[in-house]
Amino acid sequence: MPSMHSYTVAKKIEVVQWHRQAGRNAHTTSRHFNIDRRRIREWDNKYVALLQQNFGKSKSRRKLSNGATVLSEEVDDALFEFFQSERSAGRAVSNRLLAEEAVRIARSLQLRNFVASDHYIARWKKCFGISMRQATNESQKTPDDYAEAARAFRLSDVLNFVAAAWDAVPEETTIQRFKGCGISNVLDGSEDGLLHGQLSDVGDIRPEHPEELQAEWYSLLFDTDSDGSFDGFESE
Repeated sequence: MPSMHSYTVAKKIEVVQWHRQAGRNAHTTSRHFNIDRRRIREWDNKYVALLQQNFGKSKSRRKLSNGATVLSEEVDDALFEFFQSERSAGRAVSNRLLAEEAVRIARSLQLRNFVASDHYIARWKKCFGISMRQATNESQKTPDDYAEAARAFRLSDVLNFVAAAWDAVPEETTIQRFKGCGISNVLDGSEDGLLHGQLSDVGDIRPEHPEELQAEWYSLLFDTDSDGSFDGFESE
């Protein structure tokens, strides 16, 4: 039976880390450390708080070959906890998201001069044996994927709105307004209706066909196949 004992913060962290690496089996961890399962679960739930309490107490820090201090192991462990949580929820985790979370964790631990560089993320993934997989369904898409889809959706909406708006305007209204501004494709008004139709045609073109959209605008602005083409006003 587990014995009653007072444990240091460092010991609690050690137990939780072993517990998680062993698959979070409270019974196995209890037998390994001879600690009550209730305590193990309690420490596991308070892991981040334990890391915050322990930060600064440990004087040992791993070194790189060039002597530079490796970023705190507390950030590594808390970031791995975040990664597992996101993956368990079925959400894709990008390098950018990991970097942002690492910075947030470092700030909560009051780590100064922390930089979640590409090198840090690469080292962290190698340390924990993590490989990034491509999102395979809608729920796993990254925010960048949704932003790109939203931009395309908005462009399509605008073009459809233009088409619907011009269809709703009577040709007579268009003719009067354009003539009032001195705009007409021919002087006798024979192509005023054509102008209205061309404006509507522009909005009917799908956004994934930009070359067609460009051609339609050119046709609208520069067509001069009528003998009575209007070439501008002469100055007096």
